[in-house]
Amino acid sequence: GGGRCWELGAGLLAGVRRASGEPDVILHNAALSACSECSRWELSVELLGGLRLAAGRPSATSGNAAAQACSAGGCWAGAAHMLGALRREGREPDAVSHNTVLSACERSHRWERAAAELVEMRRRGVEPDGATHPCLLSTLGRGWHWRGSLLLLAALVRNGLAAGLGAWNAAAGACGRAGQLEPALELLRAMEGCRVSPDLSTYNAALGAAAEGQAWRVSLDLLGGLRRQSLEP
Repeated sequence: GGGRCWELGAGLLAGVRRASGEPDVILHNAALSACSECSRWELSVELLGGLRLAAGRPSATSGNAAAQACSAGGCWAGAAHMLGALRREGREPDAVSHNTVLSACERSHRWERAAAELVEMRRRGVEPDGATHPCLLSTLGRGWHWRGSLLLLAALVRNGLAAGLGAWNAAAGACGRAGQLEPALELLRAMEGCRVSPDLSTYNAALGAAAEGQAWRVSLDLLGGLRRQSLEP
């Protein structure tokens, strides 16, 4: 089962060591991926150290897999440490690497650290990918920092950066969780102006804010909007 995947990966490495010396990079990466799937970030740190001893510098793939294991376990400090380890080995982390730190910050509600990671990406000239900004917006929302979510979204739109539906929904979710009805409604209006079609998640966020404020008339209007969009509540 999924809960035993890291044990199987570690056992595979041990078997290779017994049979033929040290395992190669591909096997290490497979074991690191298993750790990532099962959130075994402590073992991923150990495996990355073993890879360094066995095969010299770990690849970017190895470092990212170890960072993802830390991220899946909500260990943002461990994920950030992995990025530092890559740099010390002469390998500059890419957008995927930084996104693992952002994901870990999201799981641990560390929005300040997530914002700092985005600043670090820009400082090092790493171009954010399609997952970077939605992840940061979601982190801000989980930290109940709905104003920060809206400010970041506005900056993305103003600067012509890709602000896909995921980014809008992350900001909408932040407003919904905080019970901020008017900002959630304003966001829906802005989506129309930017030609971004809201989906069920967008409306659910606004409905959540309306329920928090007991604004039943607004809830009915939102349900009407759902039907006009041919969406099922």
